[in-house]
Parts: sequence; structure tokens; C-alpha cells
Amino acid sequence: MYYFQDKYSGFEFGSIFHYRGALLKYEAIVITESNVSKYIEFINAHEIDKIIIDVKASGLLDLSFLKETPHVKYLKILGDIDYSALYELKEIRSLEIDGLNEIDVSKIEGLQALISNYPSRLKNLNLAKTLKSLWLYGYGDTKYYHDFSSIKELKQLDTLYLRNIKCTSLDGIESLNNLKVLLLINNLELSNIEAISRLNFSLKHLEIENCRRINNIESLSALEQLIYLRLQKFLNVPSLSFLKSLGNLRTFLLFESNVIDGNMTPIIELETQGVLPIRKHFFYYKNREAIKFTDDYKNFGKRTRGDMEIELWRRTDM
Repeated sequence: MYYFQDKYSGFEFGSIFHYRGALLKYEAIVITESNVSKYIEFINAHEIDKIIIDVKASGLLDLSFLKETPHVKYLKILGDIDYSALYELKEIRSLEIDGLNEIDVSKIEGLQALISNYPSRLKNLNLAKTLKSLWLYGYGDTKYYHDFSSIKELKQLDTLYLRNIKCTSLDGIESLNNLKVLLLINNLELSNIEAISRLNFSLKHLEIENCRRINNIESLSALEQLIYLRLQKFLNVPSLSFLKSLGNLRTFLLFESNVIDGNMTPIIELETQGVLPIRKHFFYYKNREAIKFTDDYKNFGKRTRGDMEIELWRRTDM
């Protein structure tokens, strides 16, 4: 992670959000030393509500000092530490953690966004009823998801990001009837996405990347509210004919993938399209004549993402 050192204050700052352009905004103070008193003074004096805690660099053993900065809303904690002090804070809205220590997320009052690199260490996740955004990374995690019933009670959840998660199906997410944004990245064992089709009244933004075992992509045809669809690293998509049923689709992106029948006609009239690479057999029909497909990008810079209902700080830019 890159930090920017402010030459006037002497403190380091880093980015804490994931929306488009957020990586260039160094608005969170970074704690890299064990002497927290100077940080507390600066945070309170300047009403800073975004903090990144580098546990390894600072050598901190606990987070008790956060009681002296009760207004803080956005936290990123890098490394293993005792999380119990967070249970006494009332203003935390966003929490990103990558430590192995267990945390009872149901005890963090008012939490709206949670990002974790070790989902198996999240206790009582299903009771965190105020959650709106949930990002689960499974890089080093051993947990296997037979289904997603563990989150089915999160009725306010509108954004779900699953990356490197060990699962074969998404059964259970159909209960998330407020889900508007879904990202599935590098879930190498995922094969059945039928549950997504039952989000037909809510889902507006869907990205699927490097989930090569998926065998029922045509089930997405039920997503009548879908506005944005990105498919990447699909070895063989039988056909794009399922797109014809998506009456609200405005943006379609197909990267590093192959469409077996080669017919690109379903995307020709869309507001925005992106196809790369263009395979030799790709074509579209115009006045019943088959024409070689060559238009790799169309209005790409103005693409509609379907996430406008999500607060800016909770959006993702993939």
C-alpha cells in the first residue's frame, strides 16, 4: 500500500475507499508508530474520521486508544490485533480488516460496510443487520461455503463482493432481496449461479471474472433490472442470446473470453459495449446480412454502471 507523507504535518496519509478515483485521494491518516498520543491529538484537532492502522509497523497490541477518537467512522486495520475495543465505539460505519483474530461483527453498532480477508474469523455475521456492503476475500482462508445461508438475514445488504471464495453454488443469496451490486471474482470452484436469477427484481450491477466452472450463464436471462454486466475470463460462453431478455441492460463488457457461436448481434444496440479481444469468428447481423464484428469499444468512457443508488464511499470500481 502506498502512503503519502504530508510535508506540513509530518503524518502519512493513504486511500481507504474503493470507488473510482478513490486511490488518488489520501484522506485517511496512517498510524505507523506505537506512540499514539500525537495521532490522537491531530485526529481530534482536525476532526479526521478516517484511519488506517498498520499493526506491524506500529507494534500496537490493542485498539483501546480509539476510545479517545469516538467520532471516527472509517477504519482499515492491517495485521493481527485484539478487536474488542471496537465494540464500544458507536460511530464506526466502515471496517476493513485482514487479520486472523476472531471478531464479533454483530457487536459493532451501526456498521454498514465490512471487508475481510479471512471470512472464517467473522463471528455472528448473520446478526450484523445494519450491513449494506460486504466484501469477502478468501485468499488464505480455509472456509468452504456449502451455501450462503450465513448471510441470508442481511436484508439491508445491497452490495456483495466475493473473491477467491471456496464454493460451488451461491444458494442462499436469493434471500438478499435488496441486493443491487454483485461481484464474483476468482471463485474457481463456483459452477452453479442459478441463485442469481432469483434476484431479478433488485440486481442492477453484475461482474463475473475468472469463475471458469460456471455452467449455466444463460440463467442470467431472468435479471430484468440488470443495467451493467461484465464477463471476464470465460473460456466458452455458448451464446449471448440470453442478453435479449435483459430489457434494462445498458452496459455489456466481455474481456478475455470466447463466445462459441460468435454472434454479437445482442449487444449492437446497447448504449455501451466493450469486447476485447475480438475473435476472428465474431459477427453480427444487419438487415439479415452477417457482418464481421470489429467494434471493440463503444461509449466506454460514459458507461452506465447501475450503482447510482449506492453511496459513493461504498461503491467499487473494477
